[in-house]
Amino acid sequence: MMEKLLLLHIFLFRWHSLNALFTVEAPRSLYTAELGSNVTMECIFPVDGKLKFKDLSVIWEKKDEVRKDVYLLLKGKEDSGGQHSDFQGRIKLLKENLDFGQSLLQISNVKLGDAGLYHCLIEYEGADYKTINLKVQAPYRTIAQEVVRTGDKEWKLTCQSEGYPKAEVMWQNEEYQDLTDKANTSYETGSDQLYRVTSILTIKNRTCENFRCIFWNKEIQENTSATLYILARASKDSRTCMAKPSINITKLSRNKDAHDCRGPSFEDEELKYIQIEKT
Repeated sequence: MMEKLLLLHIFLFRWHSLNALFTVEAPRSLYTAELGSNVTMECIFPVDGKLKFKDLSVIWEKKDEVRKDVYLLLKGKEDSGGQHSDFQGRIKLLKENLDFGQSLLQISNVKLGDAGLYHCLIEYEGADYKTINLKVQAPYRTIAQEVVRTGDKEWKLTCQSEGYPKAEVMWQNEEYQDLTDKANTSYETGSDQLYRVTSILTIKNRTCENFRCIFWNKEIQENTSATLYILARASKDSRTCMAKPSINITKLSRNKDAHDCRGPSFEDEELKYIQIEKT
């Protein structure tokens, strides 16, 4: 740890003079990873001839309110004891690439809390560092839906999904008319930092029609949409439930007014849906 403090001291007070002799580069300054995936970030440094491993120090740290050590290699020796608990068991430095002047840091099972700025610090015949930004996203891949009859020719349509960052929800009818202003959309966040987005559209005097809820994730320029169908029969005793078995469906928690398409019978003229499509 004393060696790390000394190295940081050099960066703070002698960086300008050292930088002219030894330069670290970052081929990419921004990485984007999906929640639960793996990501490898890279910085490169000059190596003339065969690498003298015992002279090499590599430090990856995350710049939070309190700096967190992600990976430490001090004079050729790993220091796992100094690693922050947030990263234990999920970090690997690809040592075979060090001979080529590449410091490749692999983070597995990426978490939302991994997002932020990282410093790649190298000391080897000089010292320098580069800053790399990691963004983490959780796309709104699965949309849970309900279609509930709430009165005479009145229906409540609900779409719910979880993801990150916060998504906008838009509604359209089959003629592509914008119904977003008529919907009520709410947001909740849990301990996992994901947004649970619930959007409810109440419609009247409509039968045999379909509607789309669209989750628009502006930051990553992605939208996921779901189509909800209302198919009411003329006969009071007729009941219809439409579902496509090839589609992965996640339903909202059931209540007395909501019916599951998997059930053998229905108590009301509530008719369901369903199609999830990514565009």
